[in-house]
Amino acid sequence: LESVLVPEGVSHQHIQLYLLQYQTYSHNVLAVIVKATFSEVEPLLLRFWGSFSDEVLNSLAQFSDVLAYCDILLFKTIISLLLPTPLHPIPGSLTPTIRGF
Repeated sequence: LESVLVPEGVSHQHIQLYLLQYQTYSHNVLAVIVKATFSEVEPLLLRFWGSFSDEVLNSLAQFSDVLAYCDILLFKTIISLLLPTPLHPIPGSLTPTIRGF
């Protein structure tokens, strides 16, 4: 993180705090995905983004490449959980829940 060029108005502390909060958020999202309680994903998403002030969101917008990278990693992990390899079949009881998500 120290070698990343941080835009004006954004401190390394802002980015570190965001990444720490994003890590917690990601773990929570993955936990509800693993439990197949998909209805809990939206409230987690709203609570996470709602926890930031407009000022912080505006400053983070300048750092969108890092934010996009974090989202891509989370989404790839979710996909790997929901769509296992052909060697690991999806349990029949989980299929309708995934389709509804």
